[in-house]
Amino acid sequence: MLQLLLRRWFLLMLTTTLLAGMGWHRQFAPIVDSLPQDWIIGSVLLAMALPLRIDAMWASLRHPLPALLAVTINLVGVPILAWSASWLLNEELALGIIITAAVPCTLASAAGRR
Repeated sequence: MLQLLLRRWFLLMLTTTLLAGMGWHRQFAPIVDSLPQDWIIGSVLLAMALPLRIDAMWASLRHPLPALLAVTINLVGVPILAWSASWLLNEELALGIIITAAVPCTLASAAGRR
């Protein structure tokens, strides 16, 4: 059981944070409002970068085409597809899908392990 917890620590922390935020958001609001946003963003970015291997980062610098393709798809392809799909939806859903597609993601899911 301990091995399972050690392997799944991130998922457990994420679930705990989500449940605490959903259940006690009013109690946590003063704490969250007092935290400096820049430090939170920096901490999250650092935590996301820690599992990346240095050799994988160097490989993406030596061969940037896959990363550039992913960025292009994210910034150009997805909004075009969403705009095209919006014609099939009612006005509220169409606006929602266009806004969602226009918000850039971090492409963290594309930085998987080999």
